[in-house]
Amino acid sequence: MKKVILCTLLLCCTYHFVHAQKEMNWWYFGSNAGLNFSQLQEVNGVVDMPTPITGPISTWEGCFSISDSDGNFILASDGSIVYNKAGTTMTNGTGLLGNNSAAQSGIVIPVPESPGMYYIVTVDYGSGTKGLNYSIVDLSKQGGLGEVTSTKNVSLLAGSVDENIASVRHKNNKDYWLIHQQGKNFYVWLLTKTEVSSPQIYNFPIITPCGTSGESIASKLTFSPDNTKFACCYYLCNAVCTGGFDRETGVISDVKYRTGLSWAYGAEFSASGEYIYIGSLDYNTYKGKYETLRDGGAMTPMGIRADNFQIGPDKRIYGVERSTRNLFVIMDPDDGGTDTKTFSNYLLANAGIGLPTFMASWLSMVVEGENSFCINTEQSFTLTISGDGGQDQLSYTIWDFGDYEPDCIITDTNISTNTQTHNYTYKKPGTYTISVKSFDENDNLLQEQSIEVIVSRCIIPVNPNIHIYQ
Repeated sequence: MKKVILCTLLLCCTYHFVHAQKEMNWWYFGSNAGLNFSQLQEVNGVVDMPTPITGPISTWEGCFSISDSDGNFILASDGSIVYNKAGTTMTNGTGLLGNNSAAQSGIVIPVPESPGMYYIVTVDYGSGTKGLNYSIVDLSKQGGLGEVTSTKNVSLLAGSVDENIASVRHKNNKDYWLIHQQGKNFYVWLLTKTEVSSPQIYNFPIITPCGTSGESIASKLTFSPDNTKFACCYYLCNAVCTGGFDRETGVISDVKYRTGLSWAYGAEFSASGEYIYIGSLDYNTYKGKYETLRDGGAMTPMGIRADNFQIGPDKRIYGVERSTRNLFVIMDPDDGGTDTKTFSNYLLANAGIGLPTFMASWLSMVVEGENSFCINTEQSFTLTISGDGGQDQLSYTIWDFGDYEPDCIITDTNISTNTQTHNYTYKKPGTYTISVKSFDENDNLLQEQSIEVIVSRCIIPVNPNIHIYQ
């Protein structure tokens, strides 16, 4: 007996979309250099390149800035002077205790549940014993230009400190963690709308002193966009320290210390956190999987002259060549960095070795699910949020599955976890747009993204010219 069997194969793939907030859109660094990601252009066939700009900051290393959720510039600093959105010195914005010789001279963090209020945390590595301090900026002052309030240069950690600082959002999507690594110690503070806590201190003696005087200077500290792991470079030790972070408790764990990476200075994660890219002060730049780095495996030389790397709001990773206007762009960091482009003389002024420090939590929204499937088949879509990406608490999200059925719009309120999952069944074939929007408690839109899904009948057509014989 012979049978002719007809079948159809539906090809499915997973849609993975990361949405970056625009708080990272303005970069100021180097000798009055900068990049504007709110204004994009095509360069040498590469689309969506940030526009080079000039800015108020002149620094060899440390710098930081922040924009609003629409990508409008708010403020920038080198750690000692704060510049407002007009590019002039902010009222009461001089005399901060940071030092631009730090790899990360500071960071700016929204005050939880306090629109228009920001913490500026400064790092004094390089000039003595002023340590870590914080000040508060109020943007409602001076006609919206803002001013540094009387809460200024409040000590967090006195004495000599290393040259790094980082911040991630608390798991409650409201408060923030502040992290500093100094030699073998990690200091972790909790920032709320009313106070800055005393630090939790974690000690890991596996980190070996090095350098001419036995010091272990930790330079750039960076966290993965999901805020669960970190990397910190020790350029004098030719080493990178890595470990895990608990966003609910602030606990540092599973620390490992990897040597053999010449003059490692500034590392950066890909958007997924799978890959890591390491800048070097002697241009021995490296790339590889994060787990390979931790396990002691071989990292791949990149062959570009970058001291430091910083992820952009477009999920590309950017590097600069010191004392030049050259820009390096890793176009595919989540695919292993096989496509790295050099844009010679792209900047309008020379770079130093520093790039702006941002909170990792701005890179915060991931949706996963199938983008091709059959009608009458339930599909699952998952939204993962590592921080609400705005200055207010995430209050609710709206899912619109786009097929005009009564149940195609779903609202999630009182969000207490970082993951939302919804199942949905399409009853008719077609191409549909699924949009997800997140809002704060004042109904302000924080984030928005949309994806397309293709829904098919998945029914085998009958061909009268094909018969089944027995």
